[in-house]
Amino acid sequence: VLDFDGVLLDDERFKKGYTLVFERFGISKAAYQAAYRAAKIKTGGYYAPDAHLAILQKQYPDFPKKELTRAISMFVKTCFRYVYPDAEKFLLYFKKQNADLFLVSAGHSSFQREKIKASGLTGFFKNVIVTKSAFKKEPMRRILVKYPGQFIFIDDTKEVIDEVKKEFPRAIGVQMRRRRTAPKSAKADAMVKKYLE
Repeated sequence: VLDFDGVLLDDERFKKGYTLVFERFGISKAAYQAAYRAAKIKTGGYYAPDAHLAILQKQYPDFPKKELTRAISMFVKTCFRYVYPDAEKFLLYFKKQNADLFLVSAGHSSFQREKIKASGLTGFFKNVIVTKSAFKKEPMRRILVKYPGQFIFIDDTKEVIDEVKKEFPRAIGVQMRRRRTAPKSAKADAMVKKYLE
């Protein structure tokens, strides 16, 4: 079971490119970030473009919402460019081993689904689940009803690894720690910087 952002997708690079889309429409980085934070609070911690654009539209009366919405959609279609170079090789290796792979990603459903679809990686997974549950307990339970037993769980977030290890003691928790600044999970069974080292 794998996470998407920070595990398969270089979300830092993606966010930089995404910010530039707004800058092309005259939205400063500071205005973008302030509206981004406000939108995440409004949606319960997940990014939703509609909420972000609604906040910016209040600040900028002549805001070109339709054009920017189209530009965002076009940018998301380039998501495959932000997949980590080692991710596809890793998934291909496990597909050849006939391993059952699942993608469980937290986020705003439609935007996150668009990103995942545009990544070109969906064909590797038996199931792709987008959940608003940050700790992923419910989707994990649903998977384990059909596929009981031990499993490997790969995520980049300390709190998510810790929660999964607590809820599912038989899980082998692997923290994908591509950034040195990421807080370490004390409960992870393994910590890696990249796949297939």
